[in-house]
Amino acid sequence: MITLGLDAASVSVSAAVARDGELLGECFARAGRNHSTVLLPMADAALRQAGLTAGDVDRIAVTVGPGSFTGVRIGAAAAKGLGQALGKPCAGVSTLLAAARLLADRIRLICCAMDARCGQVYAALFATDGAQTTRQTPDTALSLAALGQLLADPAYAGQPVLFAGDGAALCLRALPHQPGWALAPDWLRFPRAFGAILAAADTDYVPAAALAAAYLRPSQAERERAERKSAGKNDQ
Repeated sequence: MITLGLDAASVSVSAAVARDGELLGECFARAGRNHSTVLLPMADAALRQAGLTAGDVDRIAVTVGPGSFTGVRIGAAAAKGLGQALGKPCAGVSTLLAAARLLADRIRLICCAMDARCGQVYAALFATDGAQTTRQTPDTALSLAALGQLLADPAYAGQPVLFAGDGAALCLRALPHQPGWALAPDWLRFPRAFGAILAAADTDYVPAAALAAAYLRPSQAERERAERKSAGKNDQ
C-alpha cells in the first residue's frame, strides 16, 4: 500500500511517501509563507525519490488542523485535488497526533502544541510507551495558563514531558519549568507528512470529496466580523 502524506498546517511544510508504513521518500522545509508554491513540487520530489509516480499512489494522508488557517486550507485542498484527480481516498489527520506519532519510540508524556497566537495554543497530550501512542486529551484551543493548569493535574503532574509542535518552545518559555520537561529534538519537533501517514488508520480514509479541515476556532477574520456585527447590534 503506497501512501502519500502531506503537511502544510504549521510553519513547516512537507511531503512523504511510504509503503506499508515504511518511509520511502520525504521532503521537508521551514518554508514560511511559501506553502502553496512548494507543497505539490515536494510531493512530486518525494515520489521521485521513491522511484514512483502519482499513478502509483493508493491513498493520501494529510494534516487537517489544528494549525495555521491558511496552511490547513492549502494542505486539505492539495490532498482533495490530488485524491479526486487520481480517484484515491484521503485521510484527514490531527496535526497534533501526527506530531506525536513521530515520537512513539519515547517513553513519556508528549505535549504537542501549535502556536495559535493571541496567547493561546492548540494542544493535546499523548502517552507513549516505546511503541504505541495513546491520546490522553482532545485537541483543544486554550491559553498557556490553562495548559499549565492541565499539566499540573494529578493525572500528569510530576511526569517527564516532551514538548513537540511549533508551539513547543513557546510553552517552555511561558510555563514554570518542571523537572523532566524537555523539547523534542529539532528534527522531530515539527509536524511532518510522515507523521500523518503513521497517524492515519485504515478506517480514516474517505472519498476525497468528503475530506474536511478541523480548525477548532474561527479565524481572526471571522472573529473580527462577528465582533463588528455584535457591535453594530449594540449600537442600534
